[in-house]
Amino acid sequence: MAEEAAAAGAAEKARELLKSYLGKRFRVEVSDGRIVEGSFVCTDNARNIVLSNCEEFYGKHELEQVEESGRVSSGLDQSRRTLGMAIVPGGHILSISMATNMAAMATETSSTTTETSTGSLGAVDSAQGINLL
Repeated sequence: MAEEAAAAGAAEKARELLKSYLGKRFRVEVSDGRIVEGSFVCTDNARNIVLSNCEEFYGKHELEQVEESGRVSSGLDQSRRTLGMAIVPGGHILSISMATNMAAMATETSSTTTETSTGSLGAVDSAQGINLL
């Protein structure tokens, strides 16, 4: 009886945590290398995530440009497209974090990795195997 009450309390806490994320911008890294950024709408027991007002970032690769002076400059090139609403399958999610401005990251010319999260959503981080549902 006490175990059932504790489990019910934990489930309610998890639901309240997920409710607090509604409308917040998240950055989801997918197993094929894409990054989807959008406002959190919902999730389910299969860890699928629905995001609205999405942008997809893909094709991160080294870009070499020949300048007028003949110098070769390099940096990262990352393409993006607007998706609107997207369902991200839970089985393909590598990581989830609260998003900052991905557009600035996409145009960044440095080849160093930039941390873009202001907080981590470990609730559905498949690498850690944590699931709040």
